[in-house]
Amino acid sequence: MRRPRLWWLGLLCMFLVYSIYHILMFDMGLIYRLGSWERHGIKFGTAVLIFVVGTFFLKRTAQPSPWMWQLWNVVHIGGMLA
Repeated sequence: MRRPRLWWLGLLCMFLVYSIYHILMFDMGLIYRLGSWERHGIKFGTAVLIFVVGTFFLKRTAQPSPWMWQLWNVVHIGGMLA
């Protein structure tokens, strides 16, 4: 599979994860029916899934330079800890 196609496939996967999260949490009103621990668990799980999908496709599409890899990790892991 060509690299641009993998890049678009990774972007599509991340878009689908965020879309499903948004539809379930906000459009269907699930956010109002869950407790705070469940909401935070779902948000954290979504962030971890996006990190895993992005890491997988980043490794597949290119050999990322050290600064790109470090930026990817700092942004996502920092966002999970914040």
